[in-house]
Amino acid sequence: MLFVTAQQFFDGAAGAKRLDRQEEISCVARMRAGDTEAKDALVQGYLPFVAASVKRVSTGEPSLELICRFVCTLEREVEAFDFSQEREPFTHRLSLALRKTTAEYIADQ
Repeated sequence: MLFVTAQQFFDGAAGAKRLDRQEEISCVARMRAGDTEAKDALVQGYLPFVAASVKRVSTGEPSLELICRFVCTLEREVEAFDFSQEREPFTHRLSLALRKTTAEYIADQ
């Protein structure tokens, strides 16, 4: 997934297919078995959530650095999260991780 401009990122996120719960669980099982396409499908499914988060924290045109940091955070959280448990939704954990990433981005500026 390579974005040259912020607009390409937002266009890609707008066209991403959101997975339902069963598709997520299926992708996780395949991902744990080593299927990289399953991980990519999970990441793609949550790109709209990340795009909304980028828009929420940006004033004006968001930088590609912020977008890259958010997408890297998404990929890291997809690998670490246990989608089979029911205690907390993935979006809750992802939003906390994105807040931390935002704070680190601001601190680095």
